[in-house]
Amino acid sequence: MANGYCVVRTAEALLFLAATPETVARQAVSQDDSQPRTPLIVEAVEALSRWLAEHLGPPLHTLHHPIDVWLGQVPMWVAMVCCMGLFAAAVLWVWTLKRSFIFRGAPDQAWWRDLRIWATVVVLPYILIYLLLGR
Repeated sequence: MANGYCVVRTAEALLFLAATPETVARQAVSQDDSQPRTPLIVEAVEALSRWLAEHLGPPLHTLHHPIDVWLGQVPMWVAMVCCMGLFAAAVLWVWTLKRSFIFRGAPDQAWWRDLRIWATVVVLPYILIYLLLGR
């Protein structure tokens, strides 16, 4: 119960810090007209989101805009090749690991205990998704 109380108090503090005249007026109207109130945690998340957009948005936009413009000019097939290259590099790296490392702690060295095989099996669907849907 104390943990839930801390969450509510933290959310109330966030709302107090991010209170704007609009939110205060909206809360007053919703209390007077007996309309259902927005849950406190939803209001806290919205207030935090607004604060982040107002304070961190401009500097991040300044940094990311040139990168976005440059990446917007790169053809999609280049992005696919880069992504497939990363997947291929990960699979190749897994296969360079020593057998003693792969089977550490295993009771035997059966083929189905080889983690390199399972890592490859896990990556294959991602490669197929990029090949089929990345166009």
